Amino acid sequence: MNRRTRILGALLLLCCLILALYAGAGALVSLTRRGVTYSLSLKAPQTPGPTMLPDESGVELNTATLEELMTLPGIGEHLARQIIAQREIHPFYFLEDLRMVSGIGEKRIEAMQGLVYVRRATSEPEATAAPE
Repeated sequence: MNRRTRILGALLLLCCLILALYAGAGALVSLTRRGVTYSLSLKAPQTPGPTMLPDESGVELNTATLEELMTLPGIGEHLARQIIAQREIHPFYFLEDLRMVSGIGEKRIEAMQGLVYVRRATSEPEATAAPE
C-alpha cells in the first residue's frame, strides 16, 4: 500500500468518526429537548440490598426447631432439615438468605414473609487467642 492510499484511508476513517459523533450528539440534543435525559457513569448501578425484618413475631430462622419450621407454609420435614443444616454452616442474616437452601425459591420466601424473622446478632463472636 502506498503512502497516498494510507492517508486517504485515514482521512475517510476520520470523516466517518466525525459524522458518527455529530449524529450521536444531534440525537442526544433532540432527546434532551424532549425531556429525556441519560446519566453516564462508570460505576455499577446501586441496587438495594436485602433488608432485615423489623417485626420479631413468628419463627426465628436461626433458632427455630424442626417442628417450628414445619409450621411454615410449604416447609415439610425435608426442607426444615435442610434449613437447619444450612444455618449450621452459615447463619441467616436476611430472609432472602433462604435462597441458599435447595428447594426454596421466591414463591416460598414470599409466602413466609411476616411469619419468620432473623434476629440481628447483638455481639460479634469472640476470637480465640492463639497459644504462645
